[in-house]
Amino acid sequence: MKKQIKLLIVGAVVIVLLIAALIFTMKWIGPTDDSSTSSSSADVSALMGESVYLNEGKTSADLSKITFKNTLGTYQVDKVDDTNFIIEEIKDTPYDSSKVNGMGSFAATFYASDTVSKEGEGADLTMYGLNEPRCEITATYSDGSEFTILLGNDAPSNRGVYGKTPDSDAVYVFSHANADPFLNDFTYLMQTELAPDYEGYAYGYFESMTVSGSDIGTDKPIVIGLNEDIEDSDDVTATIGAFSMSSHENTIVNFEYVADMLNTVFPTTAEEVIAVNPSQDQLAEYGLDEPRVITTINYSDDNDAKYSLTLAAGNSVGGYVYVTNEKSNVIYKIAEPESTDMSWTTMTYLKLQNKLFLFPMLKKLDYIEVVENGTNYTFDITATDSTNDAGETTTTISTTYDGKTLDSDNFSKFYQVLIGMRKDRLTTAESTPEGTPEVKITYHYVDESTPDDVIEFYPVSDSERHYHVAVNGEVEFDTLTYYMDKLKEDIQNLLNGKEINTDF
Repeated sequence: MKKQIKLLIVGAVVIVLLIAALIFTMKWIGPTDDSSTSSSSADVSALMGESVYLNEGKTSADLSKITFKNTLGTYQVDKVDDTNFIIEEIKDTPYDSSKVNGMGSFAATFYASDTVSKEGEGADLTMYGLNEPRCEITATYSDGSEFTILLGNDAPSNRGVYGKTPDSDAVYVFSHANADPFLNDFTYLMQTELAPDYEGYAYGYFESMTVSGSDIGTDKPIVIGLNEDIEDSDDVTATIGAFSMSSHENTIVNFEYVADMLNTVFPTTAEEVIAVNPSQDQLAEYGLDEPRVITTINYSDDNDAKYSLTLAAGNSVGGYVYVTNEKSNVIYKIAEPESTDMSWTTMTYLKLQNKLFLFPMLKKLDYIEVVENGTNYTFDITATDSTNDAGETTTTISTTYDGKTLDSDNFSKFYQVLIGMRKDRLTTAESTPEGTPEVKITYHYVDESTPDDVIEFYPVSDSERHYHVAVNGEVEFDTLTYYMDKLKEDIQNLLNGKEINTDF
């Protein structure tokens, strides 16, 4: 054998002997620095032992209760049945049942993943934080017996938490999954998923919604549901009037906005759980004593099971929003949705509105009156149904003005202009309509039992860009002057046979 190969072999043997010596020394001496949980010597010792059930032979079915004391207080885990457990303080919160039930599984046998030192080896308990334990856990079994362990420092390299029984110097390592529920406050035990990850809830499974809060632009809660007056449709979600506000004179809802907004709800997962059972001071600190937006969404799943989700939004800071749940017993920190303008946390009465003021069905109208600066224009409408050989019904609309038939395509475009004026802002209490409207539009229905719809436009005294709009006598919104100017121009375009542009 060549000399250099021999040297390599000898070197390898020396290294092996050195490691063996180090292991022997660390096993008997234990960690040599102070209580730092990142000690490399403690890291080695955590690898030397074997797993063990400290109270072997018991199961969670044998448990009666668990009590534990940590730096925050003393608590009790009660048994619900052989596999389920509950903590009284969080029973009404959205807690993670797997974590709470895991506390019962752990306390049944107290499984240790490693043995650091055995009984009588003289471990220095201060090195493991076991001279002043962070937590004491006592399991009480149905036969009346008890078993207690103490938890100390975290073991290095995320291997777990050091622990022991009260009357022994043997040191063990318990996994974080088993130990951490007893060491942390209740925020650790909460679910972080606020809304499920299933986009279907935002469309076909959405049923109704209520929106309230201090910053939604209206004094009373907004109640949104299916528009009962809507005609049958094979694709109701594509219909402009699918939903209305029953709380606000059945105003038509902006369906596209609602669909986009719901996609900022489903899914929602918290970045952090801030507080459980928060005090009023804590709610106020995060803007949740008087949330700016509160929404309750009712929806169903594939099996038609009904669900209700309530979320409230408070302060928004640095790309995050603080929110709470239905009972306001948990505060979460969530990331602000990327589409901030469509986010549920920024919902307002104006955003939820369909931007059209009125949406009368043309085929249901008898005639339309337009009064513009004292000049009256009346458009008579006739709807004729015809059925083809396949049994399909088609409705044809014809319109006359002053006894003359108007071009149907051009009138259709004019009608789009007529109803296409959009809400731009809420009308302030300091600026309300006065005098005679500059433009008044009245929709008369074929069914005489259906009351007329009237929309009136008034110049705004403090803004050349806006007109006040009264819908059936109610003034809530302003529209842009641009829409009024276009309407006046297109009345003349219609009567003179000029093409009307609907790209506005």
